[in-house]
Amino acid sequence: YFLVQDQAGVGISGDPALAPLISHRGPSNPGFFDATFKGQPIRVAVYLYEGPDGRATIVVAETLHQRSAEVREAIAGISM
Repeated sequence: YFLVQDQAGVGISGDPALAPLISHRGPSNPGFFDATFKGQPIRVAVYLYEGPDGRATIVVAETLHQRSAEVREAIAGISM
């Protein structure tokens, strides 16, 4: 899942249902936290981008199930 918003909070791309998660990001940039989205536990990263053309907020999330599967896959590849 992902969402990109411009500096006014208008969605540029992605799933606008992620917007409420932006307020949970905390003081670090990027901010990382666990949440629930569409009934699934997720891990979220929120990044506040500041560049020459303005600011944007980028939210990226994946289900914890997907995350766990990727970790198992990586460990299996290392142990071979």
